[in-house]
Amino acid sequence: MVYALLHLDCSQHFMFLAEIVLHRTYEIRLKALMILERRNFAVMGEELATARAAFERYACDRRDDEEALWLVSKLNAVLDRLAGDPVDAD
Repeated sequence: MVYALLHLDCSQHFMFLAEIVLHRTYEIRLKALMILERRNFAVMGEELATARAAFERYACDRRDDEEALWLVSKLNAVLDRLAGDPVDAD
């Protein structure tokens, strides 16, 4: 499914992809992260704040897991980029 999303407009599915990054297998996580890093998403400030809080909870629950902390740092970089971009879709 994630492979198919690489070729589709998923600008309305930011949280869905973020959940995949947090809760699926390694290979699927990386593909979803790649989509998040390369695409623009139609997200509002409240959704960004909700996502950041979810990422922080995830990191707190896994503070000894280097992979989890790396994923959260990558996801926060995506949030920082999106917060600076106008809300539009690819």
